[in-house]
Order: sequence, then structure tokens, then C-alpha cells
Amino acid sequence: MKPGTAQKRAATTTLADTARALSAQLAADPDTATRSLVAILAKHGLLAAGIVPTGSGEGGFAFHMPWQGLADTLECIGAVDLSLARLLEGHVNVLQLVHLYGSAAQQERVADLALSGELLGIWGADDTPPVTLVCEGAVWRMSGAKRYASGVGVVHSALIPVFTGPAPLLPLVEVRTPDRMDLSGWNHGGMERSLSGRYSFEGVSLSGAELVGNPGDYRREPHFVGGIWRCAAAQLGAVTAIVAIMRSTLEERGHDAHPLQKQRLGRAAMQARTARLWVHDAAARVEAAASSRNGDAIKEATALAAYARLVTEESALAVIELAQRAIGLSGFHRTHPLSIRAADLAVYLRQANPDAILLEHAVTVSESIGA
Repeated sequence: MKPGTAQKRAATTTLADTARALSAQLAADPDTATRSLVAILAKHGLLAAGIVPTGSGEGGFAFHMPWQGLADTLECIGAVDLSLARLLEGHVNVLQLVHLYGSAAQQERVADLALSGELLGIWGADDTPPVTLVCEGAVWRMSGAKRYASGVGVVHSALIPVFTGPAPLLPLVEVRTPDRMDLSGWNHGGMERSLSGRYSFEGVSLSGAELVGNPGDYRREPHFVGGIWRCAAAQLGAVTAIVAIMRSTLEERGHDAHPLQKQRLGRAAMQARTARLWVHDAAARVEAAASSRNGDAIKEATALAAYARLVTEESALAVIELAQRAIGLSGFHRTHPLSIRAADLAVYLRQANPDAILLEHAVTVSESIGA
């Protein structure tokens, strides 16, 4: 990666420009392939945003994107297409993790891919059998498969957390072999464009140079649970889009002055703003805690990020119901903007084990509000 390359390729246009380009493409062809939308992200510099060469002479990069810019980006893309925002969030997660824990050579590899317009991913959910990684002399052999892997067929390389040992390992693996891909199991009623599916790692051999960081680095806070605010930010984009659809539809019908409809719109706006306050607060705290490395601050920021996700879920479900009541049956037509976003959002909200998150962080969050 040559000095200055990242700056030239990243943030070449405004977020509004990117959103308009994506919206125009989807308006012209609602069935636009995911790869074509990812190409728009690359063209507008979003896949390379935040990459800064270290200037150390050893290669590598630093990932620097203040939380405000990253939140705005994920919300903006989430308002246009939630599946695309999900893929972008995973890409950003890889850039951050490789920046934090990767070697200069690994950083160089990842930066070159991002600057070339390639999408990166991180696939955590194990299928049956789960992914294993065993060292056999100079070779590391993989087996098993990942499921719910977002971006199958468009992601070039992915971080593959391996949980079968005493501490998680984190290899960076190229995932472009068609025979290993299976998208047939994704029939969930939403997030179709995320291309989530199964990828088999049976028989994949690694040299060991692909292992990012030390065992257990993957779960270090505030970048593991603490990073969930990014997913919530993408979801928030879809929530705000639904509020906007609700408002414009009522205006077009001349129903915006009706007191019951105004009440629904007002409540939807309250829910969206509540979620935004939680998400932005969590993002700011995670960034500050990561800089300070203070144990108490990291614990609190992690808990608040986890709860921001729960608040966003509650707000999103409330907004979906309010919009569906306000717009009525037409909003359920599969081509209606509300129907598309509601379906995607309802699926993306279903993250793993929210009840456990609620219980695990309850005391810390309650303490964070003071006496």
C-alpha cells in the first residue's frame, strides 16, 4: 500500500452522493445484484474509509474512523438497503480487528484488498460440524463449516473465529471457492441481498501466517460485545427510513393532519430518537474506553453497547407496527418500501440470545445512571 493511496480512494464523495447512487440503482432495478451495490460502495470510497498508512516503513495501516463518521455511514447505508449496511459493518469490523491485532503483513494484505474494492467479512456462527483448526507440523488444517455467513459469493476474504480450542483463534481465509458455498438454506423472509449462507472449510490448509493476533484476542473488549453498536447503527438507518416513509405516505394521502395519524408519527419519531441517543452514547463511550484502557470504563461501555442493541430492537419493532398501522394493507405489498425495510429489519434484529444480554449487563447499566 503506497502512502497516500488510502486517502485518495477513501471518502472521495459524500454520504449523500453514495446514498443517491444506491437509491438510483435500486429504483432502476429493484433486483440489482449485491455485487453491483458493493461496487458502488467501492467506487465512492467506503470500503477504504478509515485506512491510514502507518508510515513506519514496515507496511501495515492504522484504522481511524471516529465513531460519528462511522455511525453516520452505517445509518445512511442502512436507510437505503439494510443488507448492504450489514455487509459494510462486517467489512469495517475486519479492518478494525486486523488493525488492532494483525501483523504488518496481514494489515498490508487487508488494506490492499479494501483499496482494490474487495469486500471483507467476518463469519462467526458455526454450522454442524463446527469449524476446527488443527496444527499438523508446519500446516494448519481446517474442517467444519460456518452458517449465516453474510456475503457468500461476494466476500473475498473473511476472518473465521474458531471456538473449538481453549481460546478463539482468528484466521484470515480467502473464501472464493464456489463448491464450498451454499445459499440454499437462507429462506428467512428478509435480508436476501445479504447473501447469507453456508461455507465449508473442510480440508482447507493454512500456513499459520493467516492467524491474526493471539488466541483470545477476538473476544477482547471493548471491541467484541462493545462493537455491537455498529449493527445497531445500521438497524437505526432502516428505522429512520421507515419513519420517513410513514411521514411521506401520510402527506401524499392528505392524512398527515389526522390526530391519530399524527400520534402514530410522533410516537415513531420518539422511538427512533431514543434508539439514536442510546447508539450514539454507546459508540462514544466505546471509543473513549478503548483510548483510555480503563477497566471500569471498558466494562461500562461494553454493557451500554449491548443495551443499545436491545433498545434499538424494541424501538424498531415499535416503529414497524406504528408504520404498518398508519399505512395499512398497501404497506404489506412485497414491493412497497415499507414492506421491504420491515422484512429486512425484522430479520436483522434477531441476534443471538438477547435475554442473556439483558441479564448479564443489568447491574452495570443500572449503576451507570448514578445514584
